[in-house]
Amino acid sequence: MKTLTHLIPLTFEERQKLGYRSTVPAAIIVMMSLPEVLYILERHNKKNRAFNSTARQRVRRQVEKHGWIFNGDSITFYCDGNLHEGQHRLENLAHYLEQDGAPAAVPVVMVWGADPDSVRLTGN
Repeated sequence: MKTLTHLIPLTFEERQKLGYRSTVPAAIIVMMSLPEVLYILERHNKKNRAFNSTARQRVRRQVEKHGWIFNGDSITFYCDGNLHEGQHRLENLAHYLEQDGAPAAVPVVMVWGADPDSVRLTGN
């Protein structure tokens, strides 16, 4: 059985090679496991800013206190496959999934196709 990492091609051109017929942005809720989280952080977090220690700690405290709670926040990728939004959540999700008693996978919203210019437009 394929894991969700096969759904994360590097570019829209690669998506077309895999049979996707459109470059229209897409979103899906997936069950994400630790290997998939680590794969995304390693292969698709190439152009993101450095980790912000304050944001990292804030999210980690929330996860340690409440566990991983599905809230609809997405892990978003640019149309070239690079991670746009969610690096701190992914890092903390990996930390959570490594803990004894954690589930094998948790639901996560994934979005593909963000415009690279959106960073300038949103002020992120």
